[in-house]
Amino acid sequence: MSSEKVAQTLKSLPFFLHLDDISIRKLASNFKITQYKKGEILQYEDEVKSYFYYLLSGEVKLYKTDRLGNEIFLYHLFNGSAVTSLNYGSLDFNSGSYANIEFTKDSEVLYVNGKYLSNLIKCDDKIALEFLKCDHKKIKLLEETITKHVVYDVTARVASMIVNDLSKLNELKKYEVASMLHIQPETLSRVLAKLSRNELIEVNKNTVEIKNEAGLREIYEQDEEW
Repeated sequence: MSSEKVAQTLKSLPFFLHLDDISIRKLASNFKITQYKKGEILQYEDEVKSYFYYLLSGEVKLYKTDRLGNEIFLYHLFNGSAVTSLNYGSLDFNSGSYANIEFTKDSEVLYVNGKYLSNLIKCDDKIALEFLKCDHKKIKLLEETITKHVVYDVTARVASMIVNDLSKLNELKKYEVASMLHIQPETLSRVLAKLSRNELIEVNKNTVEIKNEAGLREIYEQDEEW
């Protein structure tokens, strides 16, 4: 991709909205844009890569693995997300990833040498603030993961996903949804059947439709109160 197209991309990112065209063009020579296919791994858990990656389009999932090699799903990141995090102790990108990062859709990624970006952050408070906002977003996603998989029971996990991420539930295969919810596929089927019997949802050809959103919310909001 030409440096001019990279410059146009940079101008649209929240980190650089305050910069003038001359500054943007100087930055553009250091940034690259590349494509990844679904299923490719961007970074493995504990692997150190001294680059900053920003997801322009597509989707990644972050997950850990247990000692038996089983996948422990954490969360998804979508287009418009900073994938790698800043090490706030040293203000660089040299720390290992806390999770595996895998593309779940064909994606386009902007990347830059971490040392170069680290120097920018140290010299520009506005850029630093935007990185804080990005990492705060990922902290909130981790908090939601803890709530769903530690506080919620199985039925509450499924009800929450139906209300808050119905398109993803209908898009993925049943075993993929079960993995996200940290349950077995058979358990997912039983919960969906129960919710259908209680007339909270309707399942047509493996597609879930909401019939009673208030009833679904009541299931997981009760768990939150605990």
